[in-house]
Amino acid sequence: MENAIKILKILLDLKILEDPDFLKKQERNRLIVFDKYRPIFSVNNIQKLDPKDFQDFLKYENNLHWTGLQRQGSNLCNEIKTLCNTIEILQDTSKPLSDRITLAEKTPYLGKAILSAILQVIFPVECGIWNEVSEEAMKDLGIFPKRNNETFGDYYLEINNILLKISKELRIDLWTMDTLLFYWGETKGYWPKIKEELLKD
Repeated sequence: MENAIKILKILLDLKILEDPDFLKKQERNRLIVFDKYRPIFSVNNIQKLDPKDFQDFLKYENNLHWTGLQRQGSNLCNEIKTLCNTIEILQDTSKPLSDRITLAEKTPYLGKAILSAILQVIFPVECGIWNEVSEEAMKDLGIFPKRNNETFGDYYLEINNILLKISKELRIDLWTMDTLLFYWGETKGYWPKIKEELLKD
């Protein structure tokens, strides 16, 4: 993990050098999305969820972070009561988080990308993002854990603990951590020589 942290720190520094307002923009977008959607997803309001609000959340122009989530929007909203119950269960802190996530993952059409996006909005400090982009980046960096016989929830938490440790080392939030993994995927073709130099240290 130490080498991955070094590489991601350099990538973060490059992004800030390229755009000095990079971290401020991440914070601004994060707060815009959280301020809008956390109340909508709250326990007090979730059973009144308007399908249009949820489908809007899945679109990049509204979530300001993830692309492609909208593909399953119609399918999820066709069973809006099931979706509302799932999001409510995720917030039932009387049960272990791993159990809640395992149960939620059984909801038809609710894959890891949408599920972890919802978790990030509900629990922004505790829950990071696991999707195809972040998984591929973590694999490239040699920090993606192998799944054994864990439940889906336990496996998510194992991945999430890695995201938490690295984000703490880099002094960034989990939203920005996800952005950094996205940029790794965008720029990794330029990195083999840089990685080679880093590993000499």
